[in-house]
Amino acid sequence: MWQYGRQKLRQIGLRGIFAGWSLSFTRDAFGSAVFFSFFEYVKSQAYYSFLTGYYGSLQRQGIDSLSDRGLPLIEPHYALEPCFLMAAGVAASVAQQTIQHPLNTIQNIHVARLEYLDHQATLRPSRKQMLRIYYLAYQETYKRCKRKAARAGGWSRWLYRGFLGNALRQVPSTSAGLVIFELVRRKHADTADAMYLRKDGHDILLR
Repeated sequence: MWQYGRQKLRQIGLRGIFAGWSLSFTRDAFGSAVFFSFFEYVKSQAYYSFLTGYYGSLQRQGIDSLSDRGLPLIEPHYALEPCFLMAAGVAASVAQQTIQHPLNTIQNIHVARLEYLDHQATLRPSRKQMLRIYYLAYQETYKRCKRKAARAGGWSRWLYRGFLGNALRQVPSTSAGLVIFELVRRKHADTADAMYLRKDGHDILLR
């Protein structure tokens, strides 16, 4: 493997190794940004809104425990936060796939042309010529994508073909992993770090 890697590096150089990096960077950067934006919104804002809306309307009668601030303390059900975590994972995974799935489709077509680019790199062209080759490669990728989209009946139909199946494959592992991580974090968390939501004269515990 190492011998093949050294041989390939001599053939195509660093420019060949990083060919197509802009598509990968765009896919991963925007995909991760959308993923964590949706995840944090559902995990935090939606969860806190539900707690204040549901538990904030409870009467003080029947609340025996007090917070460290001396206010009546409401402890939400233990399984409530994992449910919101799972929902956050589902929403984040689906949202991420709306970015990554179409870019993956384009990238697969572009990667198929890398063998041609590797061959051009072995001819030892000048830096200016090589940059032009890469520029023309992106142009050719766009032309091929345009033809495929036209045959499929439009860009959206072509780019999001197979989206549902791909998203469903991503959801279970992502959601389960986030729930397990949060449960382990909660188990080993310091009780002194507990946070509260104050609503109508009492505190709602955030585990």
